[in-house]
Amino acid sequence: MKRMITFDNLSNFRDLGGLTGAEGRKIRPGKLFRSGNLYDASPSDLKRLSGMLELAVDFRTDGEILEKPDPEIPGVRLWRLPVMETLTEGVTREKEADAHAFMKFMEDPDGAFRYMEKTYEHIAGSAFALSQQRLLLEELLKPHERGVLWHCTAGKDRTGGFSMILELILGVSREDIFADYLLTNEGNRQVVDGLLQHFLSQPGVDPVKSEPALRAMFEAKEEYIEAFYREAEKIHGTMENFLKEALGVDEDMKNRLREMYLA
Repeated sequence: MKRMITFDNLSNFRDLGGLTGAEGRKIRPGKLFRSGNLYDASPSDLKRLSGMLELAVDFRTDGEILEKPDPEIPGVRLWRLPVMETLTEGVTREKEADAHAFMKFMEDPDGAFRYMEKTYEHIAGSAFALSQQRLLLEELLKPHERGVLWHCTAGKDRTGGFSMILELILGVSREDIFADYLLTNEGNRQVVDGLLQHFLSQPGVDPVKSEPALRAMFEAKEEYIEAFYREAEKIHGTMENFLKEALGVDEDMKNRLREMYLA
């Protein structure tokens, strides 16, 4: 099935439905969605979202939400659930964070790449981030007549991290988890092109150094999700132990989620 869903003004919106989980069972379509921010949704987009969703979960910081709040969607509950406590250049997308990233990494591609790897290590080991994601896992155990969406700004780092965790629980293979994560580059192509055009047009910018640095921050890289796995396994030994120890996902919870979301 085609998992990427096209809207007028929304980017990187897709259905986890169709991914193969435990015992060869497929994730049910129309139940679990991920995306970038909803701020620019057109009236037509809002109407479609209203028919698709019951709950929209916003992983962004208060600063991001203040700058670009989610619109009201008829019949859809909006839930603010930040998974980072502070602005983080390259990840959270407040104007201040973007400006700091511009100054810090514009001519340091290797530094930008290493910074993003460390960000994924932080997401894997942050007690705050993990406790927030546990709350969403508990919410997913409740019945929902329509779908549940989680999003951040680009739908890459925070959204990608939770999607990876849920896919692990549902038994999706590592290969397919990585492929789903990297699909963000297709979903965000126009967004990233716009960011590159904006930043590279600034006075005094050297495109030869700056474009790789910006791509390191704004694109999904296989090495980033590998950093997440590496950190989780360093702390907990295995990803199975990571689910149990960091997120409290025992066999009962895993089986309940699989029963709800696998066909």
